[in-house]
Amino acid sequence: MCFMPTRLPSFTNSSSAKSTQASRWRRTMVAFSAVVVLAACSSSHVVRYKISFTVEVDGEDRIGSSVLQTTFYGGGGANSPYQYYTSTRGVAAVIDLGRHGWLVAMKDFVLDAHDQSCEAVTIQGLLDAFRLDAKDLVKLRSGKRDLGAKLLPQFVWFPRGQPYRDAKPVCADRFGRVIGASIELKAATIEIVPKASLRTVQDVKTPWLDEMRIAQPQGSLSTRTGEFIPMRQNIEHTGSDR
Repeated sequence: MCFMPTRLPSFTNSSSAKSTQASRWRRTMVAFSAVVVLAACSSSHVVRYKISFTVEVDGEDRIGSSVLQTTFYGGGGANSPYQYYTSTRGVAAVIDLGRHGWLVAMKDFVLDAHDQSCEAVTIQGLLDAFRLDAKDLVKLRSGKRDLGAKLLPQFVWFPRGQPYRDAKPVCADRFGRVIGASIELKAATIEIVPKASLRTVQDVKTPWLDEMRIAQPQGSLSTRTGEFIPMRQNIEHTGSDR
C-alpha cells in the first residue's frame, strides 16, 4: 500500500463564501496530493532490515531485536534517505532486563523529553550506517553494520512493576546510572534481511504493553510540552496500520 505521510490542511470559517472557497481549495489539494502519491509510488524503494541490541545485565548478555521495513517515496536527494518521504512497518526491539524491567528501542523519539546531551535518530535513520542513498540500499541483498553512539534510537526504560506512564527515556551511556550499575549496552547492529518475516504486533507479554493497548487504542495520546509519555505507535502498529 502506498500513501503520503503528510496531512492535508483543514479549513473552518463561519463565512459561507469563504467556506465554499476553502472547500474548492481543499478538493484541489486532494487531487494534487493524489497525483503526488501516484508519482511517489512509481519511484518507491523498499528496504527490510534487522536491528539488534546486546545489553549486559548482571553479568549476562540480553539481546533484543526486530525486523523493520522502510519504504522511501519520491526522487530523493544525493547521499541522504531523508530527502524522501518515508513509512516504516515493524515493531520496536524489546530487551528483557529481568528484575530491572524492560528496555525498548523506540521507532521514533519524543524530542521535547529527550536528553539533548545524547543523540537519537528515528529507526529509518539507522540506515545511514550503510552510507548509501535509498535507491542503492534497495539493491543490497545482505550487509551488516555496527551502530555507533551517534546512530542509536531513543531507548525507553519500563521499570518492572510500574505503570507504563512511569517509563523513562535514557541515554545509552547512562544505562548503569539510571537503571542499575550492572546494565551496559555492549553492541548495536543493523543488518539487511530482504527475506526475513515482518511482524506488526509485539509478541512480548508485559503488563505495561497491555496497559498501553487499553489507554492508547489509536496508538498515541496528547501530551503537554516537556511531558514524556511513551507512545504505542512507536512500539507496534495500531489500527488499520496492521
